[in-house]
Amino acid sequence: MSVNPNTIILVENDAQTVTLLNHIFCRKCINVVSISSSKIDQLDTLIENNQPRLIMLDYMSIRRNYDAICRVLSSFATPIPTALLTSISGDALSTSFDYVIKKPFYLSDISMILQDVVEKST
Repeated sequence: MSVNPNTIILVENDAQTVTLLNHIFCRKCINVVSISSSKIDQLDTLIENNQPRLIMLDYMSIRRNYDAICRVLSSFATPIPTALLTSISGDALSTSFDYVIKKPFYLSDISMILQDVVEKST
């Protein structure tokens, strides 16, 4: 699977967060494919079709399907970096994800992760 350097998949139920992240990524010429938790069963197909550089998941949006999502993400031969958006404190969740972004987040948090993902993929 080849990585599409201009695509990120976002799993988020909050419309305001989706709008904000779309705005941030649009300014960086990155396409965001966003889905809500009600369509989480389509995640593997979205990954295959879009070949994203990064997958961002909001914990509250995925918490009911957490184990299944982790299995889907680990099923790909080429690992895709993942970032968890959360307002929950603690390190228990961080072991399953490459990055944890605490809410409320800052543009610098997102930029730092994007830079790191780009550097690791080159």
